[in-house]
Amino acid sequence: MKLYNFSRFTACYWSIRLLKYCKSRVPKIVIWTTCYLHPRLSGLTSAQHRRRTKLRKLPFNYVIPHEPLSIAAGRVTFFRQVTAHGNIHLLSQTFFVGKRLKGEYVKATLDTQRAHLTVYHHGRIFKRFPYPFLKK
Repeated sequence: MKLYNFSRFTACYWSIRLLKYCKSRVPKIVIWTTCYLHPRLSGLTSAQHRRRTKLRKLPFNYVIPHEPLSIAAGRVTFFRQVTAHGNIHLLSQTFFVGKRLKGEYVKATLDTQRAHLTVYHHGRIFKRFPYPFLKK
């Protein structure tokens, strides 16, 4: 004999009915955000949870810092097409990579820790430039 947990069964039954009701009346994108009962939100929809939570504000004496943030060590990758003159334009800078690559796409990787820009073509290092424009 199989025993059922009626509280779970009842909650599932009503959530399915609510979902069917929502499907018939609203677009599908809105269904998930307004009708899905999140287990981590105590069975509330996201809209119900937002209505119940109090808006948190910054303290009155909070001062917004205006100092520039330091650049984290890492890499930023860009894909650029080489112009007819053999240049790539990257972060308001122009770098000459060569006219033989005109019209082709290259991968440019900016290494913020070593402050250099590496240009790859077909997976191989094609050219490397110093990039002193990073503010430490």
